[in-house]
Amino acid sequence: MNSNKLLAIAQKYAQDLVAGASDLADTVKTAVSDYINTSTDLVTDENVGGKINDYLTKDNSVSSAIVNTVSGQAIYVNDASDKRLKGLSIYGRTTQDGTPSIDTPVELVGIGNGCTVQITGKNILQDIVMLGRYSNGIFSVASMDEITLPFLPISEASGVARIARCNKGETYTFSITNPNENHCIGITEYSNLDSISSITNAIGYVKVTANTKISYTALGNGYLVCGLAGKWTDGSTTIHECTESELLQLEIGDSATEYEKYVGKTESFDFGTAINGIPVDSGGNYTDVNGQQWTCDEIDFERGVYVQRVKKIKLTKATDFNTSEHFGSITANDILQTGGRVKVLSDRFIFSASAKTDGIAFAYANIIRFYRTCESVEDFNEWLTEVNGVDIMYLLATPIETQLSDEQMTAFKALYSNMPHTTVLSSEGADMTVKYVADTKTYIDNKFTELAKAIVATAE
Repeated sequence: MNSNKLLAIAQKYAQDLVAGASDLADTVKTAVSDYINTSTDLVTDENVGGKINDYLTKDNSVSSAIVNTVSGQAIYVNDASDKRLKGLSIYGRTTQDGTPSIDTPVELVGIGNGCTVQITGKNILQDIVMLGRYSNGIFSVASMDEITLPFLPISEASGVARIARCNKGETYTFSITNPNENHCIGITEYSNLDSISSITNAIGYVKVTANTKISYTALGNGYLVCGLAGKWTDGSTTIHECTESELLQLEIGDSATEYEKYVGKTESFDFGTAINGIPVDSGGNYTDVNGQQWTCDEIDFERGVYVQRVKKIKLTKATDFNTSEHFGSITANDILQTGGRVKVLSDRFIFSASAKTDGIAFAYANIIRFYRTCESVEDFNEWLTEVNGVDIMYLLATPIETQLSDEQMTAFKALYSNMPHTTVLSSEGADMTVKYVADTKTYIDNKFTELAKAIVATAE
């Protein structure tokens, strides 16, 4: 391959390699250039990635911290160091289980007064082993008491169970390495720990199977019970003995990889208030994995602040009523103003970008309008009294920042990534952004694997 062409490709790629670590860019580009210009080795499209990587790492040429940023409700990376997290943001989100109407309210649900953040390795299946059982092929936990391995159950449908948190829409793979004879495995999803003892509470499941791996996509933000027991024949012939040599793993993704022992740490954060978020078409401060933008409250541990971008109030009295268009209204001087309609959320009204009919609510300038047919502000307020008020949520023109407590910051500083596999999970379905220090060699190995593939593709 022409060395100038190779250098151009490698130097361009170096920009991506050190994204987020600009102090490394010149180091990498110079090292690539020096290697190509001085090496007497044969440089080909097949070996350039490995050769440049060897050159960069032989004298620890690239030694500064590479900080990566990843987002989601469940986060997995394979190039982490064992350093303390550089940053963590937890985002608010407000959802409703259905469409509200004037006569049928639907609660506005944000991320509760706090949440837990769990950091593990690749294997997210907790070490605690409990008594499990299955009925109709569906696993539950027979007892929350921890049991000791080896364990010989009294029936085929009994065995062991371990649990892990799950996030809605995320796919998980449960696998067993070195299974003893007569084994079967299964996954069942439950909404909370109080419900895992009965299969009637199951949200979803993969029925028991003699396979060594099964995958499941979570339907909610709850818990997965991963079970191991015996094959069913007559209840007693093929009892499965559960031992420590059977290696159980649950990981994010739709494929099983090599077993890794569970390591984990969980920290609980008390916000003191629910954190909320409103889905918007543009201008949001967070974009989820589906591409939906949100303007949302944020717990920003990197900066040490709680940023409030959304305000929730209880409407108990309108200050005015428009008799021609039939809407009650209030003034909100702190609301976001755009020169057009601005979205609001409510437990009894819905937003519309154009309609002005009963059940519609929106903000225009500093006025929030609530469309409901009646004769006067007195009639409107009488209705508000009858329904015990209406919950309203709107966007603030200016975010309000509050310093996080020492206790919150101490909890954050106790969070470290695991090398090289790190999984970050949140409770309550909270979205997060995590900044972590990458392991330099693993990071460069991964990038130069991509580089080698890019060079091969270019040469073809």
